[in-house]
Amino acid sequence: SDGLGALGIELDCGGERTPLDLRGECVVRVELPTGVQLRWGELVLGEQRALRAPQKLVFSVDPALFDRGPAARLRLCAIDSRTRAGIPHAELAVQHYFGARRGVAGDAIGRCAADDLAAGKLALRITAPGYAPTTREVEIEPGQALDLGELALEPDTALAAVHRAPVVRCELHVLAYPTQPVLLLEGSSGTLELARWNAPTIDRRELRAGSYRVRSGERESSLEILAGPERQRIALP
Repeated sequence: SDGLGALGIELDCGGERTPLDLRGECVVRVELPTGVQLRWGELVLGEQRALRAPQKLVFSVDPALFDRGPAARLRLCAIDSRTRAGIPHAELAVQHYFGARRGVAGDAIGRCAADDLAAGKLALRITAPGYAPTTREVEIEPGQALDLGELALEPDTALAAVHRAPVVRCELHVLAYPTQPVLLLEGSSGTLELARWNAPTIDRRELRAGSYRVRSGERESSLEILAGPERQRIALP
């Protein structure tokens, strides 16, 4: 759409940001593979993977999302459902109904604040280490300052059970490239990312016995860490 380049849209390739003029194409030279995000300030308008060269990525942006009236604000506080105390460094993810999303880090007592929000429907996801994620859908008006008050998070009992399990020394032989394997710890309401690899390697770690997941590209597979042997050698895809 003609003229949107003046609104500060940029391409983020692995942390390197390039301003865009959306009236034409943009050629960026980066090391592959890499994640490519189309951003408007802190909002992520679209995300794709660049795996080979040359590869043309096409992002579709709704021009109407830039004209939604005065910016809105959102406030909330993440608390422990048992103690009612604020949860330090909780994280708030805001997903707009038109696809843009952003992340907000909470403070030492769980308070999260998101400014400069576009009006409309929002999907919220609040996470914190050791707690099951909680979600909420809200609708915010142009210029509104919406305070959701306290949102209680439940302790992740499945995660706590894993942390009580014996520690196992592991050699993780990472073979896949360039699918970037990711090691995930399963919880009762989601997963916690433990490691990510960008190239083949041998990664020596101490992990709790229990169930894990390995994500490689679009595929996921289960991984069991047993409490028996002192050291386990595990080949990751």
